[in-house]
Amino acid sequence: MDVVLLRSAEDLIIEGGFGSLSIGAIALRAGTTRPTFYRRFDGIAHLMLALLQERFGMNLDLEIDSGNLPDDLVLIQREQIELFSSPLGQNGLAGFLDSLHRDADLRQVFLDEFLGPRRQDVAMIIRRAEARGEIPPDPDVEWACDLLTGPLMLRAVMPGLEGLDEPFLAQTVAGALCALGYRTPRKGLVSMSQTVDSSLVHKSSANQVMLLGVELHEDGSMGIDVGLSEAHPSAGMLPSCSTLLGVELMRQCAIAYAHLGAGVPRDWAFLMNEITFSWQDGYVPHTAEEFTGNAEVRLHAVKKRKGQVSDLQLDVEYIRDGLVWGRGSGDFSVLPPRAYQAIRRNAPIATAESTGPLGAVLAEARKGPEALEARLVWNQEDRFIFDHPSDHVSGMLLANALLQAHLVLAGSQAVDFSLSCVSFAEHDAPVHVVARLAGADRSRISITQSGREIATGRGSGPQADVPFLGVFRRQLTPVPSRP
Repeated sequence: MDVVLLRSAEDLIIEGGFGSLSIGAIALRAGTTRPTFYRRFDGIAHLMLALLQERFGMNLDLEIDSGNLPDDLVLIQREQIELFSSPLGQNGLAGFLDSLHRDADLRQVFLDEFLGPRRQDVAMIIRRAEARGEIPPDPDVEWACDLLTGPLMLRAVMPGLEGLDEPFLAQTVAGALCALGYRTPRKGLVSMSQTVDSSLVHKSSANQVMLLGVELHEDGSMGIDVGLSEAHPSAGMLPSCSTLLGVELMRQCAIAYAHLGAGVPRDWAFLMNEITFSWQDGYVPHTAEEFTGNAEVRLHAVKKRKGQVSDLQLDVEYIRDGLVWGRGSGDFSVLPPRAYQAIRRNAPIATAESTGPLGAVLAEARKGPEALEARLVWNQEDRFIFDHPSDHVSGMLLANALLQAHLVLAGSQAVDFSLSCVSFAEHDAPVHVVARLAGADRSRISITQSGREIATGRGSGPQADVPFLGVFRRQLTPVPSRP
């Protein structure tokens, strides 16, 4: 009966708000009587407390431990935003907090059984960061808790204020980190105002995130700390996969900018239309340490629908020790979940079963003096490519195929790369790759499926006489430069 009463009360709160609750209405909805209600709860406010404990009572210090304070605080704030943004929080929290002013006993129970334990858990997480040396000794954990929760609660209960979005979450985390005196553990990196977790760049594994922190500049550009984890699936295969990792860096920078700089919601789908990357002067990183530096991202052009960004083109520079090591560009479309589902409604069911051994990308290759033909294969155990589920052949898998085709045909790793995606490639039919030499150490690649073109690309090795010049095919509205 306790559960029935709680569900009935929650339904009523969502329908009419906390102020519309009455014991009689709850009992009627639950199909019971007022005496039954009073045998379980002292009143409506006590029932609301039980609801909060049931829905949002968790041991934060046990469930959140990413190994560094910025990521921990982001996860804490996500959980808090879930509380404040839930139908229960939006419709019942303000009225419940008002009732605490009139009931000292209930207020004490709320502090002892709900708010207090949550703050203690956050304090434990901060103390762990202190022990790791990320913050100075004796941090003011109470003030940090206020900085994390206060702004969220204000926006949640005050009508007319902006919502609880990702940029606001990042600002609250940055404020708490600043107050705690957070020290970036990596040497030689600039301080950043917003942290990065795997969901920001659409990855499932934290060790595949190449962005360590971001800062939005007044001129509209974004500065990003870059690093390659030794635990990354490709870290042990350098330098042979350096260009593919450069492409992945370009992809992650573009997605991070879209979310934090252009306001694209995190649950929207990204479609890769074009992506390019080149290593300056043909030198590729040979160690993970050489992927430690900074990236500068600038929005080149944009398209909007109903005020929301739908397409964007960006340019990226990878900088290490004050020098530009690599450059890239990307053209992406972004779609809300319903729009993406609509365009994929007739797509075959994606199973993505392995079609080749781990490490293989091309199979049944037929190589002549000027051309190469092969079939694209994949393996689900490739944690870099199959980090998260996909209902189609991913753009990064196509990029890997293009790079491998150039390597086999030209005999060199491409240091200048471009890929244009024409349509979706599915997992239910063979994908064919054709590469042709286009000059000294240069290749042009076409990728097809069932007779239709999926993607085209180009590669240039370090001995190429003239590198390919990347020019966006689509014309979007250029972004005016800011002073």
